Order: sequence, then C-alpha cells, then structure tokens
Amino acid sequence: KGLGGAGDFLLGVCFAGMMPFLISHQPRWTGYRRVATALSDVSYTLYVVHFPILAFLFFSFRLPAQSQPGVAAYLCFFGLLVMSWAYAAGIWWLFEKRTDSVRKGVKLALWPKS
Repeated sequence: KGLGGAGDFLLGVCFAGMMPFLISHQPRWTGYRRVATALSDVSYTLYVVHFPILAFLFFSFRLPAQSQPGVAAYLCFFGLLVMSWAYAAGIWWLFEKRTDSVRKGVKLALWPKS
C-alpha cells in the first residue's frame, strides 16, 4: 500500500530540493511573469472559496454525479475547475484586490497625521 509516511517524507525532500531552482529560475518568456502573478494573486481567494462553491453545486445539483472516466466526465470536471477559478477571480476582484487601498483609507481616516 505505497510508501506510507516514507512517501510523504520523500515528497517533502524532493520539493525542498527543488526550491533553490524555483526561487532563482528566471524564465525567458515574459508572459510567464504576468500569468504567474495573476494566478498567485487569486490563489488565496481560490483556497478560501473553492470548497463552498463546489459543495453548493454538489448538494444543489448533485454535480458531479458518480461518473465513469470518459470525455463527458472530464469535460464536467474541467468545467467545474474553470467555474471555480472564475468565481474566485471575481471574488478577488471585488474584494481582495482593493484590500491595500481600503487599509490605507481606514488608516488615514483614523490616524490622519501618521
């Protein structure tokens, strides 16, 4: 039944070994930075909202019903992935994107001389 705890440890060691490369790697494709920044901006919001929206869909519409692997099931899962990310991006755009400006406005309103 797999490697158990040793497999988790091995995965952690492999990821830790990749960290210096991932930190120092500068890709040549300039669009990479924009894509990576856009995805990372939304990552926390996606982490927070993906489960509630998927649970809502599952319990409301029984999505996805037990499916056998196949094109229809993969399209359904891909659609749920895109919908989850789009929902998270919308929530991020409405709220989290403006966090710094709201924080500065509140700080200025409460402590105008600091």
